[in-house]
Amino acid sequence: MGEFGDNRDAYRPNVCAVILHQDGTRVLFCHRIGFRMDEGWQFPQGGYDPELDLIDEMKRELREEITSDAVEIIKISKVEYPYDFPNRANNRRGYVGQRQTWVLCQLVGSENAISVHTETAEFDQWLWVKPMDAVNRVVEFKREIYKNALIELGVLSAEEFR
Repeated sequence: MGEFGDNRDAYRPNVCAVILHQDGTRVLFCHRIGFRMDEGWQFPQGGYDPELDLIDEMKRELREEITSDAVEIIKISKVEYPYDFPNRANNRRGYVGQRQTWVLCQLVGSENAISVHTETAEFDQWLWVKPMDAVNRVVEFKREIYKNALIELGVLSAEEFR
């Protein structure tokens, strides 16, 4: 994980936010517009400018996707998690995939501030799920990344996958 060789620039920089509920046992999971309800679930994420501050860029993405950036940072992944786009023909920017930096956050504001009804909505629903449910429900090509990143962030343990 996190190794790109000479191909690092072919992967779009991306930040993924894992937002813990105040109860500490569930995470925010969002459903992408245009997908069946049993597909299209993911954590808030988005491309960012690596010349800018990662946390500022993550909070911008949160405001764009869920209208609230009321989170406290707990931990940032030490490695980037790359994945290839399953259908590169649909990628208009020329990247082969994304390289994600993961940020574990604690919700500090009211969950009433969370809304997916934004100006350029990407999601149509959100809910709180157990972290293992997020791993099991995310699209197959991201499952290993979700598992490894959530283990690194301390949200899941490796023993849960044995």
